[in-house]
Amino acid sequence: MTHSKVGFVFLQKKLKSSGFIGLPEYAKERGVDLVPIDLTLPVAEQGPFDIIVHKVTDLMELAKRGNVAAKAQLDNFLSFTNAHPEVTILDPLRNIDRLLNRAETLGVLEDCRSGKEADDPQAEEAGEPLFYVPANLSLPSSLVPLTDDMNVPPFPVICKRLAACSSELSHQMVLVSSLSHFSPGSPDRVEIDDPVILQQFVDHDGIIFKVYVLGDHVSIMTRPSLRNVEGGEGGIQKIPKTFTDRAGSTSTTAAPETDQWLSAFLTTVDDAFLARKESELDRGRVEKIAKRIQKCLGLTFLGFDVIIESRTRRHYVVDVNYFSRSRFMKVTNVGVDSM
Repeated sequence: MTHSKVGFVFLQKKLKSSGFIGLPEYAKERGVDLVPIDLTLPVAEQGPFDIIVHKVTDLMELAKRGNVAAKAQLDNFLSFTNAHPEVTILDPLRNIDRLLNRAETLGVLEDCRSGKEADDPQAEEAGEPLFYVPANLSLPSSLVPLTDDMNVPPFPVICKRLAACSSELSHQMVLVSSLSHFSPGSPDRVEIDDPVILQQFVDHDGIIFKVYVLGDHVSIMTRPSLRNVEGGEGGIQKIPKTFTDRAGSTSTTAAPETDQWLSAFLTTVDDAFLARKESELDRGRVEKIAKRIQKCLGLTFLGFDVIIESRTRRHYVVDVNYFSRSRFMKVTNVGVDSM
């Protein structure tokens, strides 16, 4: 049997969550040698490779911030890819770069939604846009005074850092009920002294659909999310990256449960409600969305989040990530089998 040699580049902390643990053995049985690549060493000496698969978004962001070690490792990788065009890189770093900044990601999604980015006039499904993108506004920090001429999204909003990776802080977000919480003197003012994005919060009954794409293969998982937000004045709600799920049908990495944020999540779901929400998901539409986003970004691996607006049942795409973690990798077996 002729073996293909596939190198993979993952930070150690990403290896377990990415699903590569145990995959080399599975791949070897099918004629694929999976080899870890150490970017502190010359890449060529660890080959030769037919394909390299990577998740170096954290390195990319750290290098942008001036981290010397991260830049050295990234330069090492880029030098190899430039010197060896015969090696397939999944995916080109230039295509991934747009996903490091949430504002740029949402801008690409908006162009993709309209058909501009994909160079495809067929941007509708059954007479309406294939998907919607929440209104959003980028700011140098949450401390910048908001004025009427700034096109502030409708409240409530989600406030999160523009940087989409490289630190735990980049995954934290704040649910903000009204404009007053950005005002100087507010007792619970949102204070994030980093570039942020305000993204319109769309009621979606506390259910989010995680979509994972590997080439032509699309996998969809149902996860708990933020509850609908009642109208009127409210507070701010800090939301961590992870939480313990009580719904039974889904699970996430455990985090300390506190009433401060747990109440914002839909943590118990009966089967009838879950079945109703899942029936509202147009899977054919989601597969078309996946193909459109994939074409816009020029990526083989990606994940994106879909919510269904409570009243209108419109499909919103609220986030896109490169090579999303864990359960996405269950479909990697398909990729191994096709090599």
